[in-house]
Amino acid sequence: MRYSDIQPFVQQGLTNLGYGTSGQPPLPAFDPGPPALAKVLKVTPDSLVVLSVSGGIGLSEEGVYDRPFIVVRVVGRQGDYTGAETLAYDIDGLLLPVSNRLVGASRTLYITRNAPPQLVDWDDSNRYHFQTTYITETQR
Repeated sequence: MRYSDIQPFVQQGLTNLGYGTSGQPPLPAFDPGPPALAKVLKVTPDSLVVLSVSGGIGLSEEGVYDRPFIVVRVVGRQGDYTGAETLAYDIDGLLLPVSNRLVGASRTLYITRNAPPQLVDWDDSNRYHFQTTYITETQR
């Protein structure tokens, strides 16, 4: 699994939910991370989704599948707790139903998570941050 697989998958899912259309929240900016606060604050003053794909827990199924982590950090617009929380849960709703399908060019058996989206920061710009770590099993 690569950023080039997960980013278009999430962006298309949010578009299908109405993000970026009239009367709906704007489509957020995307960034491959890392989700470090100093970097995140420089990307955009609007909502942001950081999708970082990392090492994970190793190979399975005789080395055919890998199990990387996907760290999703959602940063809302200034003063918009509800918007940030909603965006985090909308992404959660896009990832959890994945079962034996393509995510980008990656055959993915499943995506699971350690816990629901959690509030992890409120920065100096009055923006709320939610984060979740997902584990996926995907062909190498």
